Amino acid sequence: MIRPSPSCRLLMFFLLPLLLCGASGTAIAETWEPVSTGFSTEILISTSGGNTSAEVRLTCPNSGYRLTDWGEVARNDNQFSVDAKVERWTGVSLQVITTLKHTYALGALAPGTYSFTVKIYGSVAKTEQFSISTAAPAAPKLLTEENTARAIALESVTLIREPCSLISTHNFSPDQRTRLMLFATDVELGQGEDVSTVTAQAEDSQQTTYPLTVEYIGRVPNLDWLKQLVIKLPVEVESAGDIWVTINVRGVVSNRVLISIKPSESGYP
Repeated sequence: MIRPSPSCRLLMFFLLPLLLCGASGTAIAETWEPVSTGFSTEILISTSGGNTSAEVRLTCPNSGYRLTDWGEVARNDNQFSVDAKVERWTGVSLQVITTLKHTYALGALAPGTYSFTVKIYGSVAKTEQFSISTAAPAAPKLLTEENTARAIALESVTLIREPCSLISTHNFSPDQRTRLMLFATDVELGQGEDVSTVTAQAEDSQQTTYPLTVEYIGRVPNLDWLKQLVIKLPVEVESAGDIWVTINVRGVVSNRVLISIKPSESGYP
């Protein structure tokens, strides 16, 4: 019988695990596999413009997760549910926390108590109870300087604080009219709504009112609770001095804020 030398036995001792690992690695192919665990589930319910929606967030420990199907909303009386399909990559993934999210429209709901359930391959991952009340919607609020009624208002291009003139050569509009940027809370656009949902008006010292054109509404980056509005000043306020501005969202009027208009050097053409 031929016996391996001690040096050969030592070499085999180190090589055998490597050979076994290599064989194992080639036997298991890297692929996507269905999973229902390994991540956390969060449900955020919100109502805007009379329409309710549910945002589902799946927080995963790494980048090796994906949603192949978010599912369709099913309703049984006051119970909503969705059945999603999640897959995990069996190979190497980037080790960073990853959030997958999707928003489901639930429509206009009558006052009452409801639930929204997220299932993964038929297994319940999370259920959130929520209520729809008959309370009046919160009035929009324009932001002001602390302890004053003066608006936090910026010229939309230069970001210079008011007072501002009616005419500005530092803008992107051929009419050279100044646009002001205002900031507000409790201004939410519902599904299918646009900037026309919000109107604005100004009032001068003689209690004459002027409609203001709202050209843009959007979220302030990194501040989801705060909206920025861009309004165009009308010709009629050229010599108005101080004006009081309000906005109206679906018939609900905001607080009044003060804005100063200074005469243009050359007057309005």
